[in-house]
Amino acid sequence: MLMSGHRHLRARSRRPAAAVASVALAALALVVAPPVQATTPAPQTYAQAFLDKLPLEVQVGQVLMAGSPATRADGATIAAIRNQHVGSVILTGRSTAGVAATAGVSAALERANPEAARLFVAADQEGGQVQVLRGPGFSTMPTALTQGQQAPGALRGNAGEWGSQLRRAGVNVNLAPVLGTVPSLDAARNNPPIGAFDREYGYDPDAVAAHGTAFAQGMADAGVDATIKHFPGLGRVTANTDVSAGVTDTVTTRNDPYLQPFAIAVRAGAPMLMMSTAVYSRIDPNHPAALSPTIIGGMVRGDLGFTGVVVSDDLGNARQVAFLSPGDRAVRFLAAGGDLVLNVDPATIPAMYEAVLGRSRVDAGFRARVRDAALHVLAAKAARGLLPAPGVNTFYLAATAGGPAGPGIPFGQRGDRPIQCDFDNNGTDTIGVVRGVTWYFRNHNAPGASAGSFSFGNPGDQPVCGKLDGTHSYFGVYRSGVMYLRRSPTDGPVQVTLYFGSAGDTAVLGDWDGNGTQTPGVFRNGNWYLANGNRSGGLRTDGQFSFGQAGDRPVVGDWNGDPFTTTGVVRNGIWYLTNSNIVPTESQRFSFGNRGDLPVAGTFSPGRRSGVGVARQ
Repeated sequence: MLMSGHRHLRARSRRPAAAVASVALAALALVVAPPVQATTPAPQTYAQAFLDKLPLEVQVGQVLMAGSPATRADGATIAAIRNQHVGSVILTGRSTAGVAATAGVSAALERANPEAARLFVAADQEGGQVQVLRGPGFSTMPTALTQGQQAPGALRGNAGEWGSQLRRAGVNVNLAPVLGTVPSLDAARNNPPIGAFDREYGYDPDAVAAHGTAFAQGMADAGVDATIKHFPGLGRVTANTDVSAGVTDTVTTRNDPYLQPFAIAVRAGAPMLMMSTAVYSRIDPNHPAALSPTIIGGMVRGDLGFTGVVVSDDLGNARQVAFLSPGDRAVRFLAAGGDLVLNVDPATIPAMYEAVLGRSRVDAGFRARVRDAALHVLAAKAARGLLPAPGVNTFYLAATAGGPAGPGIPFGQRGDRPIQCDFDNNGTDTIGVVRGVTWYFRNHNAPGASAGSFSFGNPGDQPVCGKLDGTHSYFGVYRSGVMYLRRSPTDGPVQVTLYFGSAGDTAVLGDWDGNGTQTPGVFRNGNWYLANGNRSGGLRTDGQFSFGQAGDRPVVGDWNGDPFTTTGVVRNGIWYLTNSNIVPTESQRFSFGNRGDLPVAGTFSPGRRSGVGVARQ
């Protein structure tokens, strides 16, 4: 029963129920008919194609949601995003810092994300005492019970405004509304998780359905995914699963009328549904709902026909599931049919990740279940524009060879040739692409638009770039053993023509002798040929050696920070580097990127050492 940061709040005074119910019943037919616009079926085929490119390790990360304080990007959460590929975050505790500050927290978390799929950033923004985000730019939201006194259309409009505030704060998932029904005012006094905090929209399922659906629709209008919760409902329990164990609902049945708010919201297009961790003894007495194949598979997927993302209630700190290890909680939730493991405690994310990954590696059926869960999450992200557009290149760069990848940078499109170059001669290489004869370049390695473009070469030429004079970048193409270069994008004619190599070679430029200027080299079937001159005309081979094999993709860089450019090859996502052009033996080997990625290497951060990168199409 996720109430992030609100476990010890005082219950507020109750409001009369009659007005709530009458307004809801009168307007129910008007509210349920329109679908939630943001839940038009996600581009499933694109999400599937995107998933097909992800290694198992990243698929596992996409089914995990880690907590981070709402006031800052927590170090443990950042580590989970980087190391366990965690694809979703929940902002926990409370913040009164306002929209702008929260947007800074969301942006800091996204900057840590090395994956092309952007993060889901979630918060508990129900209203009343369960409103994590407050301060300048955030409205003070009334309790759900008070919201239930509004006309559903008015509530939808208000929820749209609250959702817009979340969007401006970088939050794209709201873990609300609560669709559990508390039977009466008297029952509310003995219902710690919901009734004690006025989290219900009324005291009958029709009122809850009308107003909960209106709230979800308003969030969708603002571009925020609502999460209906806590299925099959917490309105009739007498303890809170966050702080108590053995919480059991002894009333709810599989065909219970109190399930109607969930059914109506699902028909209206709710994109996410959160599972309770209480036990429902008249449905499945042996499992908490979040770990029950009967409740998730039979009721949520079967009876309700829900096709969206099934989220767990907290599986990190909740006392209700403390009898299991963190890894077992995650594995059992996914095995039961869940999609997104919510864990407010980032310290236990590594244990969950390793348990899910380990089981996936040895159990084909469970591996398929994880893939299915990841597909649900990615389809929801695609529907919210959190995946790169189809056909877009995404660059992943690391400041040093073997270092961690930074966030994915969408740039260019499928079929472009990647190129790295110091386009503005400031000492740092940035990314570019060549499409036909047009070069598109950037002056920073962060998401954003192209800095400019120019035309040079012929279709099919291999692009090259280097500092022939040690100071200025020369832009060029390599064609049938000839390199044509000019000093700037605006200098029209070819200024330098170098004859070196032959048709079919892959050309590079590097400072082979450490004198500060770059000269040509070519790679041919595992053999390297290097020249130490760069004046126009034919060049002689000054160095020749074997490193790599036919079919490898060649890379060059100053891997160790000395003045010399040395060579390397990339084979199926594994980089093999050498630090010598005289006796080239392997000095470094590491994995970076996937099979089929196009490698790039350059000085992506200030200093002399070269970093590595890939363009993924």
